[in-house]
Amino acid sequence: MRGVGFLCFLLLIPAMAILGHDVYLAYTKIEQDASQPFHLSDVGWLWVTYSPASYDWLHDSVDPEIWTAVFSPLMRATALLVAVIPAVAVYVTSLILKLMDPGTISIATRIFTGKGAKLKKGGYAFKGLDKEKGRVKYKRK
Repeated sequence: MRGVGFLCFLLLIPAMAILGHDVYLAYTKIEQDASQPFHLSDVGWLWVTYSPASYDWLHDSVDPEIWTAVFSPLMRATALLVAVIPAVAVYVTSLILKLMDPGTISIATRIFTGKGAKLKKGGYAFKGLDKEKGRVKYKRK
């Protein structure tokens, strides 16, 4: 389960960075004008502000119909919510797997961490063949 938790933490790092960016912008605006409310950044605003060349390249290379149908709603979406979606998907998937079968998460975690899924001693077919035998005791007569 630790591997899944670590994966979720890694997926939350972009969301924490976006939230920190928004808090920083709000803090600098409060110093200038305290009457403005706190706003969360949109994906499109972040993209146009920090990488306008890649935005222009994508905008020019995609059909206008596809841009209007697919990319325009995404550009208006709040960046924090878009960044949280992968982490929430992993959390929900791991919860569903845990509810379905408690052993599934541990096997998946072992495979993810590289330890491999190990079977219990004894296997499936023969019982009692792998028992450790104690020392042989000889009786004197």
